[in-house]
Amino acid sequence: MRKATKRQPAPEAVNVAELTGPPANGNAPHPDDDLLEAWAGYVQANRDFDAAVNVLPDGGTDADHKPFYQRVELYRQVILRHHASTVEGFAVQLRYLFMTKMECLDSFRAAIYGEPLSEELSSRLAEDYRDRMLWEMAQAAARASRVQ
Repeated sequence: MRKATKRQPAPEAVNVAELTGPPANGNAPHPDDDLLEAWAGYVQANRDFDAAVNVLPDGGTDADHKPFYQRVELYRQVILRHHASTVEGFAVQLRYLFMTKMECLDSFRAAIYGEPLSEELSSRLAEDYRDRMLWEMAQAAARASRVQ
């Protein structure tokens, strides 16, 4: 059972485009290259889908959407099976976890596109310390990944 908690404002979103950093060992491959590339592909596949829906008549059909769903699923599988070993990788996985746990379009937009939290999502986060903590952890990891 969820316990009521004192409402606290949720922190603002971190721009997801800034999540990837330089290789951890100079010219050596980044330990989370596969994960970071999958995240970039996941974000782009979703952007492509959004763009297609806006130009297809009536948003398109299931057949029109299938190639986009397949791309998203391909990247999703990499994100799920990769074990992050860097702050950048953890930032990606925490954002993905937050988005899927909250299960709403606003969390998708904040986690994937780095859009500011909606008023409704901010209220939800203020009501549940666990959801708020997950969002704050995702944001902290994203900020830390830019510093290293």
